[in-house]
Amino acid sequence: MASDSSAPDVRFSVELRRGVQEAIESLSDVGGALPSPVSLDETFPLMRLVDPYGMTYFSTRQMLGVVPELLRLRDRAGSREERAFLESVIQLARQCSAHPHSYLVFIGD
Repeated sequence: MASDSSAPDVRFSVELRRGVQEAIESLSDVGGALPSPVSLDETFPLMRLVDPYGMTYFSTRQMLGVVPELLRLRDRAGSREERAFLESVIQLARQCSAHPHSYLVFIGD
């Protein structure tokens, strides 16, 4: 995905968790499919909140906003690999939305 040249080069891991600590599934964004939050505009109000250097938790209820933002990121991805990774994140987000007390966690480098 083309990114803003002034945005830091950040890689994320994404985890689906039951409760705050128990990781159920994990993905690593080795190809840089997720853009740096600082490169996102105001039409991505939740994904802009992701901490590029820490952990950001989104709850089951927040998936109502996170999933549409991830779908838009997937649709504008620059390569097949980026789209595939974002589709995997979307699947985790949908699992999160289906299970109370679940969290989608973005872990910045």
